[in-house]
Amino acid sequence: MLEVETLAVSYGAVRAVRGVSLRAEPGRITAILGANGSGKSSLIRAVMGLVAASGTVRLDGVDVSALGAERRAHLGLGCVLEGRRLFRGLTVEENLEVAWRFGRRHAGFAAMRAAVFDRFPALAEKRSVAAGLLSGGQQQMLIVSSATIRSPRWLMLDEPSLGLAPVIVQQLFDFVVDLARSRETTVLLTEQMASMALRIADYGWVLRQGTLAVAGDRALLASPEGSRRLAEAYL
Repeated sequence: MLEVETLAVSYGAVRAVRGVSLRAEPGRITAILGANGSGKSSLIRAVMGLVAASGTVRLDGVDVSALGAERRAHLGLGCVLEGRRLFRGLTVEENLEVAWRFGRRHAGFAAMRAAVFDRFPALAEKRSVAAGLLSGGQQQMLIVSSATIRSPRWLMLDEPSLGLAPVIVQQLFDFVVDLARSRETTVLLTEQMASMALRIADYGWVLRQGTLAVAGDRALLASPEGSRRLAEAYL
C-alpha cells in the first residue's frame, strides 16, 4: 500500500499541493484527477522524492519521507513521468537493459526483455532502432516498459495517455490493468481526462488548486451526483 499524509509542495510563493492525504492499495488502480495546474504532477513528483515536500509518504507502512528518489526507486517505486524521458541515442533494447540494471531485479534480462516484446510487438520490431527515432506511441510503450521491467511494487504514471492515439492508449491501459491485477502492483496514475482514467481506475481522488475536492470509487464518480461534483472540481 502507498499512503500520503498531509503532503504539501511549494515552489517559492506558489503552493502547488496543500496538505493532501490519500492512499492507493495493492492490485488496484488509483487515479489522481484534476484540471491542468491542479497539482497532480507535483504530487507524483513528491511521492517519488523528486521535489521537496512536507508531510509523510509511506510504502507498506514504512515512512520513506526522508529518503531520496534513488533510494525509493531501489525499494521498488517505479515512475513514468510526463515528457517522453528516454536515452534517445540508445536502441530500444539498450534502453530496456539500462532500466533493468538499475536497482533490485526479480528475473534475468532475457526473460524480462522477452516479456516486453511479447506485450508490445512493435518494440520487438524496433529493438535495434534508436529510441529517438520511434513514434510517440512507441516511445511511450518503451518508457512504460522501462519503468516496469524490474517489476516495481508501486508504480506512478503521470499523464500516460497525453498526446497518444486511442489505440495506443488502450494498449497501454490494458498493460497497466494486467500489471495491477496479476502482480498485485499498487498503481497511482494522474489524468486530466477523468472519463479516460475512470475506464480502468478502481478509485479516484480529484484535486482542485492543490487540495482534494472529490474522492470515491469508480461507480460513485461515474454516477450523476459524482459526475456533477467532478464537473464542479474542474471549473
